[in-house]
Amino acid sequence: MKVDHDLIRNRFEQATVRLPQVDGQGVYVGDGLILTAAHCLDFHTGGDMTLSPKLYQETVRTHYGREFKVGVYAVEPFSDIAVLGKTMVEEDEENMSLFEAFCEAATPLEICPETFFEKRESLEDGKFGVHIYTHENEIKSGQAIMCRRDIETLFLKEVTIEGGTSGGPIINDACELVAIVSNGERHQPIPCRALPVWAMKRLSPKPTSESAD
Repeated sequence: MKVDHDLIRNRFEQATVRLPQVDGQGVYVGDGLILTAAHCLDFHTGGDMTLSPKLYQETVRTHYGREFKVGVYAVEPFSDIAVLGKTMVEEDEENMSLFEAFCEAATPLEICPETFFEKRESLEDGKFGVHIYTHENEIKSGQAIMCRRDIETLFLKEVTIEGGTSGGPIINDACELVAIVSNGERHQPIPCRALPVWAMKRLSPKPTSESAD
């Protein structure tokens, strides 16, 4: 597949947000939802949690400099993933309006279908091209290997990740979201958590005959 680098940059800039309070990133996936790494949030938990967006909030900043607060909907520490969305504080109409405007204007990154990983498992080496958007607005490209699908582990090769990039998107050559950056270690290959199955099933668009090819 021919890689359109201009398209990749545009999609990254539209969908990626910064979490300035915790020095991390997030990615808009549509339907008013932002995914980030659980460890980017400034509280810790030992198990699955469904939270109240009225009580737990984070500040996000878009690529174009707009800031607003979002609610924390859910945290899943094992897969290192958290779901953010519109704050439900009724008195905070300004944040609600800013978030809604962002969702309306931004082009979300679509989550890859489960079949993407199933096809890679059948290949001899299982490698595929990936692209990462760093906290310094750089795009780093390399290869990834899917390993031990039961714990959603993705190993990145030929890529280094610096602190501050956690929670940001990892996409394939088709601009589909395959993982969230969850590890900034410098050794190679870098282990990251791929999107868990529940996220792909619940948040990805319904498969079509076109996307199944």
